Amino acid sequence: MKMTIRKIIFGIISLLAVLFIIGGEMYSGEADDEWFIETDLDKYLVHSDEIDILIASDIHYLSPDLTEGGLLEHSLLTTGDGKITHYSEEIMDAFIEEVLERQPDLLVISGDLTFDGAKQSHSDMSEKLHILKENNIDVSVIPGNHDVNVYSARGFTEDSTYRVDSVSAEEFKTIYSAAGYSQAISQDPNSLSYVTAVSDDVWVIMLDSNKYALHNQQRKSIPSGVIQEETLEWLEVVLQESRKRGVQPLVVNHHNFLNHHRSTNNSFTLDNSEEVVGLLNRYGVNLAFSGHIHLQHIANEGDFHDIASGSLSVYPHFVGELTIRPSKKELSYETSRLKISETLTDYSEDFFNEVSRKKVFSHLLYFELEDSVTDMMTDTFVQFNAAYFKGTVNEAYDSIIASEGFSHWKRISGTRYKDYILHGLEENRHDSHKFEGSLISDDRND
Repeated sequence: MKMTIRKIIFGIISLLAVLFIIGGEMYSGEADDEWFIETDLDKYLVHSDEIDILIASDIHYLSPDLTEGGLLEHSLLTTGDGKITHYSEEIMDAFIEEVLERQPDLLVISGDLTFDGAKQSHSDMSEKLHILKENNIDVSVIPGNHDVNVYSARGFTEDSTYRVDSVSAEEFKTIYSAAGYSQAISQDPNSLSYVTAVSDDVWVIMLDSNKYALHNQQRKSIPSGVIQEETLEWLEVVLQESRKRGVQPLVVNHHNFLNHHRSTNNSFTLDNSEEVVGLLNRYGVNLAFSGHIHLQHIANEGDFHDIASGSLSVYPHFVGELTIRPSKKELSYETSRLKISETLTDYSEDFFNEVSRKKVFSHLLYFELEDSVTDMMTDTFVQFNAAYFKGTVNEAYDSIIASEGFSHWKRISGTRYKDYILHGLEENRHDSHKFEGSLISDDRND
């Protein structure tokens, strides 16, 4: 009888202990780990009446250790969109020099840091960014669809390619620890998303929308993106906390929040963009930054604006600068061209136009047009595409629609390039290089 009582008492005590441990773990996991937001922020903050943030995207850096000969240039000329990855070392070195000269409070890079996710490229890129950290310039990066678990990561010889290692999500986080992750005031446990505190008034939320967990030998790099449900839950907690503290969140993501062109939305705009933008709107976030599409463009739905940064590796190599004046609740944005040599600038422009020319000329051959018509249509396309990527469609509009090539584009049917030109002309007659707005949305205190 005594033994039975002892067993019952021991069982009750054991059960209570288990419940206590489980309860403690549940509390710890939700309150301290998943939703943790740093409270001791002073060590991270900029104390200034004016905050300067430089923004770049889609660098597509490829380590020089992985390139030999001219195969890379040939591949980019025939299959690319004009990025001069074969000069990415020169582009990146010029960029680091310019950032050092401009001394921003924060540099943000919104994904596709590397050409195809090669581990060596990430390692070299990290070393270059570390130069900025050594000069007291904070850096925040987020991956793009070409950065993590990329099964097509490769090196180039004179006449062939070879497979090289990519990086996992954890390796990405480790490699770029000093480029945002080690100073994050909150990290999403379900993705590579995190928050950078810039000042008492401004947080930058770096969102990870990539599908690298699904990459495999058949799906080597998935271009489309989505914000996972668990990440949206984390994001809402961050937005709630920012509202509580009177902080304005700016949001950065690789994939676009809004459609920037009716003919090129597939794989560029977030799969759940409506849900994400709706959440941001509810918390007064009216400005976001993205990349991925490689062209310089500002899209809006009502008061919400998505600024897509042009690729740093594509002519004319834009860098964005966001200036925030917290005391006046004002912000402004404008672009400038990366300072590279005149020789490389000329080469980059010619390379971009040649890629455009080859692409559309080959397409038009299927229509069996007269040679003179094909040439005129090709010239018009090259002119439009250059203006489209530069964000200067409005300036080139009259010249394009007055061209004889454009009259042939209007008459032809059965080609995606016609919609690309017509929609691009219709939707891009505004300045995509400058933006001014309020730091605090009118709906913030609703």
